[in-house]
Amino acid sequence: MALEYFDIQSPRLKIGNVDYADLLRQFGSPLYVYDAGILKTKYRKLREALPAHVDIFYAVKSNPNPSVIRTFAESGAGCDVASYGELVAMQRLRIAPEKIIFTGPGKTDREIELAINLGVRSFNCESENEIERIQIIAQRLNKKINIGIRVNTDYAIKETLSIIGGTEAKKFGIDENKVIDVIRRHQKHPFIEFIGFHIFNASQVLDYRELARNTENILRLAEHIVHETGIALQYIDIGGGLGIPYALAESELDVAAFGRAMTDLHSHYC
Repeated sequence: MALEYFDIQSPRLKIGNVDYADLLRQFGSPLYVYDAGILKTKYRKLREALPAHVDIFYAVKSNPNPSVIRTFAESGAGCDVASYGELVAMQRLRIAPEKIIFTGPGKTDREIELAINLGVRSFNCESENEIERIQIIAQRLNKKINIGIRVNTDYAIKETLSIIGGTEAKKFGIDENKVIDVIRRHQKHPFIEFIGFHIFNASQVLDYRELARNTENILRLAEHIVHETGIALQYIDIGGGLGIPYALAESELDVAAFGRAMTDLHSHYC
């Protein structure tokens, strides 16, 4: 575990240079405390490791605390949202619309309409039905909308601990062997523009080599789909997967090595 972020040599634990006992006296117990300094340090390390043209989006569903969202947004991250409440949070925090991607299954018409009116950068669509509903709502609002497709791939990635994600046919996303036909059926619609892909194969990976191999497979797949459909690709959402050490025996992901691997891949494919 990453104990170096905490002062464990002091007589009592300190969080953000504040004695935990002082926090308990002020706020009571149970109490959850987030150290913005650690959040900023972790973000900075990842940002410095990755190529400059690779964007980082914070998955708001992982922790929708407004202060946490604000900390990452002020550091430069975009926001990946998955619900009506998270879209409303973007409004209240005044997150720039071009820094928001709307992801997740089961989007309601109400959520789609709010996201369109907010002017989010793109939707990551989970099904052909969702694409069709976005078309209908966008046409009614007379606004052209950017969309990406969540693709279920035929290849796997080794997770340290399986939490969510996965490969092959799934109830979320569009299977790899169907995605080209789906794009062809809808790419001439006047109110949508296909600009991206979202592939979410894993959520807890501590081996940077596994992440690099997964990214290379994603880039190859995107290259093939673009060749077959001719869409003007603007982004490839590799879906995260960067793990954290939960057990004492586990080590942190080597972010610097992951960044070097990503730089090599992007110099070849981008």
